[in-house]
Amino acid sequence: MSNKTTDKTYISAAVHAVGNGKIIVYAQGPNLINLFGPPYSSPNILTIETLPDEEFTNKITRELGTAIWNHCLSAAGSDILEFAEFAHPEFPAYFRIFNCYKSTSFKIQSSSQSKFIKCGSLSGAWLLITPAGGKIFHYPTTLTSFHWIIPSGNCKITKNEDGSLTFTCLEGESSLAIIGNNSFADGLPIAEKISAENIRTAGTPSLRFLNQTRKYWEKFTENREILTENFTNLSTQEKEILDGVATLIKVQQSDDGGEMAGHYYPLAYVRDQYGVAKGMLALGMIDEAKKALEFRANKFVHFENLQNAESMGSHCARHIHENDDVEQTGYIILQARDYFNKTRDNYFIKKIFPMLDWCWNAQLKHLAGGSLPFNGDETYVAGGFFPRSGLLHGSADSTLVFIESGKWLANWATKNNLWNKDYTAAQNKIIEETKKSWRNLFFDKNKIYANAPEREKSISPPRFRHGVCENKCNWFGWTQRTKNGRYQCPLCFGKKILPAETPGKMEVNSVSLLPTFLESNILTDDELTEVVNHVLEQAKPNGHIPTIPGGSGCVGYDPGFLLYALRKINHPAAEKTKNRMIRMLDERGAWNEYYDENDKFKKANCRCRPWESAINAAAIIKK
Repeated sequence: MSNKTTDKTYISAAVHAVGNGKIIVYAQGPNLINLFGPPYSSPNILTIETLPDEEFTNKITRELGTAIWNHCLSAAGSDILEFAEFAHPEFPAYFRIFNCYKSTSFKIQSSSQSKFIKCGSLSGAWLLITPAGGKIFHYPTTLTSFHWIIPSGNCKITKNEDGSLTFTCLEGESSLAIIGNNSFADGLPIAEKISAENIRTAGTPSLRFLNQTRKYWEKFTENREILTENFTNLSTQEKEILDGVATLIKVQQSDDGGEMAGHYYPLAYVRDQYGVAKGMLALGMIDEAKKALEFRANKFVHFENLQNAESMGSHCARHIHENDDVEQTGYIILQARDYFNKTRDNYFIKKIFPMLDWCWNAQLKHLAGGSLPFNGDETYVAGGFFPRSGLLHGSADSTLVFIESGKWLANWATKNNLWNKDYTAAQNKIIEETKKSWRNLFFDKNKIYANAPEREKSISPPRFRHGVCENKCNWFGWTQRTKNGRYQCPLCFGKKILPAETPGKMEVNSVSLLPTFLESNILTDDELTEVVNHVLEQAKPNGHIPTIPGGSGCVGYDPGFLLYALRKINHPAAEKTKNRMIRMLDERGAWNEYYDENDKFKKANCRCRPWESAINAAAIIKK
């Protein structure tokens, strides 16, 4: 770990998460870069940055089976400070417990215009009030947040001229607790309880909260491992990797079931949640997988529709992208399919059937020319691998998700007398016709094309759509179609004229490898083998396989998709692919959003990702 005293030190360092469904932090080394919650969808509340008097190194380890992280800061061969960090399973509280050998300071900075004030009723404590209106990604929160910063033991907090706080650990034992709530009346008693515990132990921070947290995680891990697929056949290394991924997923799931997409995106995205739920089921996290479906079903009950991403803990933010009625709607049905196939929980699927039925009909409205368009928040679109000007083309992804979601839903709904036989027959006819179209439009001997430009001939493009300005001006919101067929925001429209752009057919390896991930039989094993060999032939000498043939860099779930496919056909390259995928793990045991041509983390993208980590973990389990 690098040893400077600024956030920039850790900009390329791996991120780890500590959370409990109520409050979550993301850290790079000893620096806390985000604190969200309660609830998880909130503005970034504060940061913590080390302020040592000299250069230092930081060694970080995670207690196996837990989300308890231990740090050791040292300089010139001598330890300066040790601390453990964790989130209590019951309280909306984040803790650091210190053992200090040399005075060390941290700067605590509000991420908003809010000011720290002394908490009159708690000795030595400070209160940060963050008013409603702060941004959750693009959207203003409707909630006010209260956060108590409580020091205890051999330490002190002073306020700086710039309004920040300096927390100083003196030699000996001390602790720092941050308690959050959206209600002052509910939060203060919790802060008082935690403060009183420290007073009761004569000023020495009690380890009782740490021990309670450890016991909670030990029970979670014991139960999870019993239900993990193929657990006894896994190697020690694989078990440790999966242990890390399971805790990474668990801490990023909100109490209401939504899953954070990572430290950049405090919202619950449908596509991300599908991959995470697949990992949950493989990792024995059955209750968590059910909660993920309940989250989406509750959003449907409230709004009577669904969007690309929703806020957790409130209804204040809806992230509406281009063509939200496709792909993500099918993924919700597939998420229900996977849960049902694992649990046979028919009662629960019946309960959420109105949502599933809506998800099916929402897709039908966009079926044209034998295919569905792209959802605008597809990872390889957001990552610049596929141009946004092609979003109205037929999408192999969206169309295959439509086929597979429809196949299962038609069968299940008929068996449960929720669709009559005539209606089911009509849906199955549509599915069969679309399946034939998919093979004609996208499949070509040993490759699968991501897009079908000819779909645009079958539609009348919408004048307006909600999403990203094609002028790449960082606008997100309503855009308008120009005479050249490009979608631009009101600020760019008529000022910068983008030329017409019609992407040709493109290969995207993520798409070519999607069928086995979706458990689709749309390709025969012989056809799948040809596709897989075509992908493998693109490997660079260092083993890197780009997302776009002939390009460089890849999305973080490509190796997992490839391993799924290789294991389905018992391909000899499976072991080498698994080893490459494991090498791509960062030093905190997570897979990330994007990688460069050396399979290294690409700067300026999201780390500590549940989606990629869950998919790749599930691929390891899938023997």
